[in-house]
Amino acid sequence: MKKFLLLPLLWAGALLSSYAALNFPTPVAYVNFANSTSQSASYVANDNPYDEPYTEAAVMGGSACRKIPSGKFMYVKFDRNAVPSSQRQVMIKITYYGNNSNALWFNYNGTSSDYAGADFTKVNADGWVTTIVALTDANFRGTMNSGGDIRLGYSGSDNYIKEIALAFGTFDPDNEPIPAKRNLPSNQFKGRSFGGYQIWHEAGPNDSDWVHWTYGHKPGPGFHMYNGVDVSSFPDISEYDDNYMYATNFGNLGNGQPTKLYNSKDAYIINKQMQWMQTAGFDGVAVQRFVGGIGKSVTESDKSHLTNVKNACEATGRLFYICYDLNGSDATIVQRIKMDWVYEIEQIRALTSSDNYATVDGKPVVELWGIGYDMATPEQNNGIIDFLHSRGCYVIGGTPNGWSSGGAYATAYKKLDCVSPWTVGVYGGDIASARNYKNTMLNDKAYCDANGMDYLPVVFAGSANWLTDDLRLLQNFRRGGELLWAQITNAYEMGLNSVYFAMVDEFEESTNLIKGAVDYFDIPVDQYFETFSRDGIWVSSDFYLRLASYAAQVLRGEKTFTAGVPVPYSEGPVYFRNSFESKLSTINKNGSGKGQGQQPDYSIDLPVDPCFYNNSVLKNNNMSNANCAIVKNAQRRSGDYSVLFEGNASAGADYAYKTNETKIVVKDNMKVSYYKYASNENGKNAFVDLLFSDNTRLSDMNGSPVVTVSTQTGAMELVEFSLGTSCTGKTISGILMAYKGNAGNFSAYFDDVIIEDGEPAPVTGKPDMIVTDFFWTPANPKEGDHVTFYATVKNQGDAATPNNVKHGLSFHVTGVDGATWSDTHYASIPAGASVDLTINGGTPNAYWTCGPNATYTVMAWVNDNGGTFEESDMNNNQMTKTIYANGTVGIGDLPEDGTTSKVQKIIRNGRVIILKDGVEYNILGQKIVDD
Repeated sequence: MKKFLLLPLLWAGALLSSYAALNFPTPVAYVNFANSTSQSASYVANDNPYDEPYTEAAVMGGSACRKIPSGKFMYVKFDRNAVPSSQRQVMIKITYYGNNSNALWFNYNGTSSDYAGADFTKVNADGWVTTIVALTDANFRGTMNSGGDIRLGYSGSDNYIKEIALAFGTFDPDNEPIPAKRNLPSNQFKGRSFGGYQIWHEAGPNDSDWVHWTYGHKPGPGFHMYNGVDVSSFPDISEYDDNYMYATNFGNLGNGQPTKLYNSKDAYIINKQMQWMQTAGFDGVAVQRFVGGIGKSVTESDKSHLTNVKNACEATGRLFYICYDLNGSDATIVQRIKMDWVYEIEQIRALTSSDNYATVDGKPVVELWGIGYDMATPEQNNGIIDFLHSRGCYVIGGTPNGWSSGGAYATAYKKLDCVSPWTVGVYGGDIASARNYKNTMLNDKAYCDANGMDYLPVVFAGSANWLTDDLRLLQNFRRGGELLWAQITNAYEMGLNSVYFAMVDEFEESTNLIKGAVDYFDIPVDQYFETFSRDGIWVSSDFYLRLASYAAQVLRGEKTFTAGVPVPYSEGPVYFRNSFESKLSTINKNGSGKGQGQQPDYSIDLPVDPCFYNNSVLKNNNMSNANCAIVKNAQRRSGDYSVLFEGNASAGADYAYKTNETKIVVKDNMKVSYYKYASNENGKNAFVDLLFSDNTRLSDMNGSPVVTVSTQTGAMELVEFSLGTSCTGKTISGILMAYKGNAGNFSAYFDDVIIEDGEPAPVTGKPDMIVTDFFWTPANPKEGDHVTFYATVKNQGDAATPNNVKHGLSFHVTGVDGATWSDTHYASIPAGASVDLTINGGTPNAYWTCGPNATYTVMAWVNDNGGTFEESDMNNNQMTKTIYANGTVGIGDLPEDGTTSKVQKIIRNGRVIILKDGVEYNILGQKIVDD
């Protein structure tokens, strides 16, 4: 038997190489459509577009190829003299164009079926990609349609094939060399808390591109409905670059912007989310790896969401590890995980060779989620754990509740290094249930201690499983972080130093920690979604990332534990927002896959705003028949709902109704605004008031601007005012609807109550933008390479740059017309702050194509095009460096020695290190004396 061993990857940092090339053996048969050659292989030629084997000539990516139209198949035959039917172990190399991330169906004559399957997911590389399918049960005998031995195709999109080649042999993962350990203080798993990272929401311009947001079509209104949506919560999309967003069939968001969604595998999206985690201080992610489609093939491409995660973690200093989800296990699961771990994880992507891959004393961490759930047999679980241990791994098991009672999986449990029992949906979503679960945790921890295992409990912020088996909605309220903090309290009281957060980006079950839709303004007007504020407490979209990060620091002793939620609901610029909206949600029970027979559609009104929370009458002097209620289809500013406030006042009336509880510390220049519709003259005297934690009201303060009399009746009017410095430092504990005024009946409607930062005090200085450093990948380009530029720009002025204005950055290469550029940064840059920018050219994956071997001068120019905003100095916006094509790289600030020394860039501990003649420099050209 001929063995096929992949060459170990020589790791030199993400900037130098993103994947290891495969050493494919000499083919015994092939058909090459790029140069119209073949050997002992042929495809079935059919020119009838109505026939299943129909394919057509095409050109993609500058190469001739064969197009397989959607719904058709390409059949390939092999010469029996070259490929006898008795040859079981074969490897088939398929070079396809990565035009999307759909599946490519692959069938073959196997020992047990004429149409055995080894489908794989394509890489959306916008270029040519090679996948090798390894078969151990081949039995090529021409028993497919048209006498084919194999076939390729897909029903949802066109495919383009450049070459198919066949070689004898197999993979041998058990005997591959194990990568060197990366045992560093910075990548230790213990004492850090990670979150599950699905990265499974896919989107694109075509219906077939959509996965998990919905399936096979653009998402639109209706849950489990035809052309509807399949997630219960919605992301905050306000910070994503529009170039990476895709149109949906929803109406606009409540804020009037188009409703778009993203492909979570895109490098830009992963980078953005990792930057959020870095800002919040979140430790890292467990990358979910679903086993249903892995291990039957290996793929060559510099584009992979796994590589994107690795690069983003290295750039932001986050840690990561692989978590296999055993859903989709079959009889081959042990071998498939071996294949995936060795060739995809260790070698091709070199994930465990990254300094940011989490380890325990140098042992790469890997989780097997689903042990004990009957996804894989006890024997298979034992085999997988033993294999991963043989590769030097620290193995976590994601188990069901009650795992410690043993049963058929007892042996597998005791083989684990760490146990992490799943809790989402296990107990009631109320705070008391969460606290009571501590008894189960204590039992689990005792079992782990007795058997030499670590214990990693699962915590979650909230959830919404939508339809239970008896066709009811199941929603667990987040309560402004109180549910999550109750679980953290359990862990703290038990002396645990880490937890597992479920999940970072799970929108199906609404457990997401990353920035999510907060209220009505962030979701489509024609669809209900879970929002962070729908349970009555308004929190910012980054609140749960901040809270989870703080929790991790508390558990490892870096922060002080408090009994209540320790972080502010918002750090601005918005602190409270309420349009009092609910949404009518329609659910197709048949589409849910639950229940028997035909079920009627189910509709329910559910809040998406804070609406009323712990509401009550605060004060009632001389008021009768008072009514404060949320009403539908009356006078309103936004959406369908508003607040009707009415009553019958007597002389000296003073009435206040608390609609919401809040916890907002007043800052300088904070602003309050709302819309009011006075239905009658006395309605002009109704207003929104604020309650402070010292039980005083804003309206009781001398010179308060809050008691604002409307100028008119019968019209929706904006009321806004700034809180004076006398309020600074006080805590707003409640929002009030209040009346102080004339005797008689009054009636008014209120909508869009907002508390936010006001305009900052005027600054007399000006910004001053400079380029502090820039570099490119690949570091040593040659002719034809796609070169991506990166730059760090700094505002060294004494004023911030303007907000919502393009901060242009262009890269000009000598002898090249035009420029590559970045135009994605629109946020204000404070004085003294720096940001990192990457060229995008107005489209994803922009680059400069390296010309013939020569010396090129590159100029980076910030605030180009004559300047989109005024600076104190417009003559210091440029930096110049030299590229030696097919040679070496000149680093602008490195010591000049009159030579063209060989320069490399590597990443260590999340930092960019420049190596020149064996000496290490940082990106500013400063020599590193002690790293």
